[in-house]
Amino acid sequence: MKVMKITVDRILKEQILVICLFLAFVMLHSDVHANAHSEKIVTEPILITEDHTTLENITIRYSGAEPSITISDTHDVKLKNIKIVGSKEANGIHIENSSQIELDHIDISHTKDAVYLEHVEHIKMQHIISQNNRYGIHFMYVTHGQLTDSIVRNNVTGIMLMVSDDIKLSHNKITDQQVLNATGMTLYKSSGIQVRQNNLFENSTALSIQEMSQSEITNNSFTQNLTGIEIYQSDIRVQDNRFSNNISIANIDQQQHQFRNNMYDDPSIMDLDGNGTGDTPKRFSNLLGEVMVKDTTLNFFQNGPLHILLQWIEDKSITLESGYQDISPQMLYRDIQLNIWLPILVCSLGIILLTLRRIR
Repeated sequence: MKVMKITVDRILKEQILVICLFLAFVMLHSDVHANAHSEKIVTEPILITEDHTTLENITIRYSGAEPSITISDTHDVKLKNIKIVGSKEANGIHIENSSQIELDHIDISHTKDAVYLEHVEHIKMQHIISQNNRYGIHFMYVTHGQLTDSIVRNNVTGIMLMVSDDIKLSHNKITDQQVLNATGMTLYKSSGIQVRQNNLFENSTALSIQEMSQSEITNNSFTQNLTGIEIYQSDIRVQDNRFSNNISIANIDQQQHQFRNNMYDDPSIMDLDGNGTGDTPKRFSNLLGEVMVKDTTLNFFQNGPLHILLQWIEDKSITLESGYQDISPQMLYRDIQLNIWLPILVCSLGIILLTLRRIR
């Protein structure tokens, strides 16, 4: 009996130890989460004009006509762990005539332009969350900038980049810009722009390219957008991107010699020699797709027999313009494999429970 008592005590101690470790983990996690944004709440706008300034760990709730944070005529400013909630009346962060700026872990919502940049040099932005604004991130006359690992969601325009140079946009999620004339990203009259490894999904138009030069759109994913890409008065590199479940892949105004080697989930692409590249160019013209962009109730027909038939007819039409095509489309294979481990696990658990019940 004495041995049995010791055994019970040891089990009880182990249970208490596990519970204490769990509570310590929860408390530590909640403290980290609390500090992730702010401990101090501010209700007035902040103006930064001093060099070598760092602002961190605050929440700004401001509904006036001035930007929540203004950085003007300064150098070497860092903003970190900041949350801004506005009222659509003014910009969230307004930066002008400044250089060497860093924004890290910034959450902005319900403002005019979440981040507005004008005449800014050398800016680094990462881990930005911009949602429910007019423009998510707005570049104007910006040189040497980057935006990475950020989420831009449910704005009128996710990223507006105008008259800028040497900007890198990579590893961002750009989604749910779906109001009338909305775009996930608009690039206008800029050069040296690199758009790489971004995920653009469920936008009205995922990417609009206008009067661009010496730039590249590579290794991005375009999924479930009404229109994947539109290109006007530009001839830039658009290669190695993935297009799947978009109503319309591209609207293009002229032959795009550098639009190639992209991957499509189009079942009409034929690859008879098995090298992974379509035997004929992928044409973008799609009558049903254009109609579905205007009337979303017809989305039911996407990739259905009627859709495929219309595509085939257009491909064979001698009136189809040759400029609307990817000259070397790649096959995008989908994994349609069933995960057999889940039903096996469920059945095994059921058998174990039935066995234990019979033993009792």
